[in-house]
Amino acid sequence: MNKKFLSVVLFGALMVGSSVTFTGCIDNDEPAGIENLRGAKAELLKAKAAVETAKADYVTMQARLVEANVKAKEIENQMQELELQKKQAKTEAEIAEINALLEVQKLQWEKLLVEAKQELAWTQKSYEDALKAIELAETVVSESEQKILHSAKVYLVAAAEDMNLNSAAF
Repeated sequence: MNKKFLSVVLFGALMVGSSVTFTGCIDNDEPAGIENLRGAKAELLKAKAAVETAKADYVTMQARLVEANVKAKEIENQMQELELQKKQAKTEAEIAEINALLEVQKLQWEKLLVEAKQELAWTQKSYEDALKAIELAETVVSESEQKILHSAKVYLVAAAEDMNLNSAAF
């Protein structure tokens, strides 16, 4: 019985000793695939952030475009009113005053147009950057994440087409 007990104790000690030794030899290096996956996830997060930024920029640009169109329409109406007053003016002084007001309105309208074009150009650049980020992320993410990026890309392309259509009015 003592031999069996001693054998069991030695066997147990041997198992405990080998498990400690075995766990001490585990390789803690990550495979390259996991590192690539982490990089892909980071690229995906950057692309999603770029998409959200581009969406916000697009909404802001749309609001500014509407505002610019309203202001342009107001200025256009004022210009028409001044033209009407010019036709009705009796003296050269009144005509000169109306012409001066008309020129001021034209300059304000042109300034507004330049600002709208600058805003549009900045927004288009933002969209191009977002599309580039999505394309970069698509190369390193999984298939399901590619589908998400593809839907975001479709949205951005549609928004860019809408933006280009609206910019044709300028």
